[in-house]
Amino acid sequence: MNELVERLIDYLEKQRVIQRAADDGEPLGETPEEHIESIFVGGLFFIEKFTRIIETTVIDRKLEGGSMFVNLQTFANFAGRQARYEKIDTLNNTVYVYGTDVASSWPYRRIKPVKVAPHDSLTRMWFVVYDNPEVSYALVASGKRVPGGPRKHIEFRGFWTTRASVTHSVRDYLLRVVNAQYGVSEQ
Repeated sequence: MNELVERLIDYLEKQRVIQRAADDGEPLGETPEEHIESIFVGGLFFIEKFTRIIETTVIDRKLEGGSMFVNLQTFANFAGRQARYEKIDTLNNTVYVYGTDVASSWPYRRIKPVKVAPHDSLTRMWFVVYDNPEVSYALVASGKRVPGGPRKHIEFRGFWTTRASVTHSVRDYLLRVVNAQYGVSEQ
């Protein structure tokens, strides 16, 4: 997965696509369509912001008929989002959540847990991808520990896009390679 992320970042950099801004130079608001694409290096706060934008958009717009892929590295990180994902679970989407640990409980009907091996490259990834025939959103980043400082700090490098071709590349990789590797069927 890291190779795919690097190739997509290189592609986006070559395309010179940047985040759209208002006339005053400030980034636009909190909906996915107001952010065309960003290539970034940032911490967990930044990642969490874009994660929440996608989750909230799926819930508020009641998006259905799509696929959603969520990797917050561990199911423990996912547990704090139960209220949001209970709402997502009521929508007609296929949702996969990846994690390296064991999910303590799983109250969802449509959301499928995918346990990832501890040595898999997904353990360093953070992604939230949503795709249906009308919209495509992808936040994909690879994290690495930054040495020094009083606390553990993870720096993420990745991209955010609403470009369908890029989102489809990530979606197809997750369905055909990752899910197949872990014996997960599409339905």
